[in-house]
Amino acid sequence: VESLAQLERALAGTHVNFWAPMRPVAAADLPLGLVRPQSVELERDVAGFRGLPGDRTGLRWHASHEWVYFDDMRPGDIMLFRTDAVFHAALAFAGHEGQSAARWSVDGRVFLQGEPPSEALPSAESGPEPADSRTF
Repeated sequence: VESLAQLERALAGTHVNFWAPMRPVAAADLPLGLVRPQSVELERDVAGFRGLPGDRTGLRWHASHEWVYFDDMRPGDIMLFRTDAVFHAALAFAGHEGQSAARWSVDGRVFLQGEPPSEALPSAESGPEPADSRTF
């Protein structure tokens, strides 16, 4: 995404999840992982969550899934991703069993209705880029 206006247009009319740590999250602390959408085959991999009829939010494990996570997230960082396209889960890494601290984070889901007016958010030119801006 090249500008905030492009991000507004790309996300308008969709559900978006946000996740933010309230204290630093290391690999041992069960960081939030995301599955690259292109590595998921919907018919093979998607299932209902805990058997809920009609639900499509569960994901069956498959070796082709490409998981990503961001190291060392800190308070003030936020992860934003489309709910309809990206599966997510807490990741437990081998070798870190029993080492994790209780993860303290905030997450939620919002629906972005329609196309927001261009003045709703500041333009990309109005301030410096964040030190680490990654789009998934």
